[in-house]
Amino acid sequence: MPRRLLTALALIALAGALIYYNHANQPAPPSSTTASKTTLPDWQGENATVWQVREGRSAALHAQRVVHFPRKRTLLTVPTGRIDQPDNTYWFSARKGEQTGPVNQLSGQVRVLLERQTDPAPLLLTTEQLRYLSDARRMESDTLVTIRQKDNWTRGTGMTLWLDAERLELKKDVTSHYVPTP
Repeated sequence: MPRRLLTALALIALAGALIYYNHANQPAPPSSTTASKTTLPDWQGENATVWQVREGRSAALHAQRVVHFPRKRTLLTVPTGRIDQPDNTYWFSARKGEQTGPVNQLSGQVRVLLERQTDPAPLLLTTEQLRYLSDARRMESDTLVTIRQKDNWTRGTGMTLWLDAERLELKKDVTSHYVPTP
């Protein structure tokens, strides 16, 4: 009986050694520390707000969740915020956002509300995708865009909005509805 017990223990030890040896000589899985430097976030936050003030302009961004990855990539869950210029304020909201350097991508029920000091009626822009190029101070979309002000609306596919020049261009399939004021 002791001989069988010793044989069984020797087989278990040998099997354990073979499993350890096999595991130690396998290539590293994608979730190794080398791969994790590019795939895992370096920080994240919940219910976060960030403010920026420069050159007479200010901006604020709030998100339910912020996840930052190396190489300046940030994912946002339910981002909302505002961009203040001397005469205008842009309020925005979306379901998701992604920031990579100076490019901010908003997606899912994107809404931008423009309030002007010179016009009492705000202008509402809605779309499914919107890029904000902060260095160029320009907003762009390749999807259907609807712009509303009071009872008037204009709709088109593809858009560029230059914030400093206060100029908007719709690219194609543009339709509009205008109600004259008495």
